[in-house]
Amino acid sequence: MAATKQRSSGGGKRVGGSGGGSMSPHADDLPKLSWACFSGDIAAVRACLRAGGDVHEAVALLNQNHQNVVNVTPLYLAAQNGHLEVCRELLAAGADALRPCNIPATGQSFGPADIALVHFHIRTWWLLREAGAARQRAAARFAERRGRLGGGEGLAQPLVGLGGGGGGGGGALAV
Repeated sequence: MAATKQRSSGGGKRVGGSGGGSMSPHADDLPKLSWACFSGDIAAVRACLRAGGDVHEAVALLNQNHQNVVNVTPLYLAAQNGHLEVCRELLAAGADALRPCNIPATGQSFGPADIALVHFHIRTWWLLREAGAARQRAAARFAERRGRLGGGEGLAQPLVGLGGGGGGGGGALAV
């Protein structure tokens, strides 16, 4: 796989190449955390996270069909190779088990749990499936609470100025 680093526009900048027809990325193709996750190096993953590595840093890679795959996260790379302990470490650091990567040419999306299952990494799939389900339950509880509050009433609101004399009230305070 050849790697490109994501830009906010969804495009990519080539950061290295695997050359030769090999479909696996090399260390110089990926950011340090992504490489550590892809290779299953738990010590390097922990070191990257301690150094402030971004668990949601996305890269673009070419798949086996030479199609661009965008928004590939470190969790996705660890799941693809069945690195269960690396996935646990990333989830504990706040990685999103539901964040999909996409193949723009086909419109397909795949999450970390999907790729783990495709590669028959059942324990990794189960972990990611449960993490995703827990996140969905938490989001549903939040939405339910928000609905009971009248769609946001009771939540923090912007401050409003007291508006001294005659101007019909005040605007929002500049903080």
